[in-house]
Amino acid sequence: MSRKFKGPPVFAVIDVETTGKTLSPETQIVEVAASLFRGEEYLGSFSSLVNPGIHIPASASGIHHIVDEMVAEAPSRDDAIGSLCEYIAPAWALVAHNAAFDSYFIPELADRMWICTWRLTRHLWPSADDHKNQTLRYWLGVADPFIQGQETHRADADTRVTGAILARAIREYRNRFGEVTLGALKRLADSPIPMETMPRGNERSRGKRFEELTKRDLMYWLGRDDVDADLRWNLERAMAARSQAS
Repeated sequence: MSRKFKGPPVFAVIDVETTGKTLSPETQIVEVAASLFRGEEYLGSFSSLVNPGIHIPASASGIHHIVDEMVAEAPSRDDAIGSLCEYIAPAWALVAHNAAFDSYFIPELADRMWICTWRLTRHLWPSADDHKNQTLRYWLGVADPFIQGQETHRADADTRVTGAILARAIREYRNRFGEVTLGALKRLADSPIPMETMPRGNERSRGKRFEELTKRDLMYWLGRDDVDADLRWNLERAMAARSQAS
């Protein structure tokens, strides 16, 4: 979808809390939320605890503070996701901070457009302290009243923060590039993220600028199967520059 914002677009910002951070069938949802925004206007939110049918590990509870007793009488995963899908039906696009994670747990929404604010903000503000949801909240100086007093790392609160970050990102995009469309936002978010230094490895490579890496190091990392698409793009770009210079 590439239509212009003739009127304020309606976004559904989604967040899930889970029994772990692994993308696998063993990881289950314990809370799901969605906040609707028309442009920068907060319209309201839906949230529900979810009974995962398994024990919530302490390592997960330590992040979102949801424990077994809290979800004992909560809706099942299918019932909660059914209510979520009904609530977000008016949205033009779905948004999440690390959309690859949240969308994995809701395959019912696989045919909808997802825009990842984590990726979007890495393109727009590469110099931010980091690109975590709460860090960006303070780095950008987001002070919207519907965020104040919300508990961090709970699904509803996180969707509100992400919605405010998205509004800032749209403004920043418009200031830099002019016309804003859903397609343009998604293309920027999905495009490879430039990196200044190598984020992995030992003292031989970690922290070095890509042009400082030896050809042998570049070939080593390009030959690994566990290199993500963004890092691979940066390595390939460095290798191409090396080949052109020689």
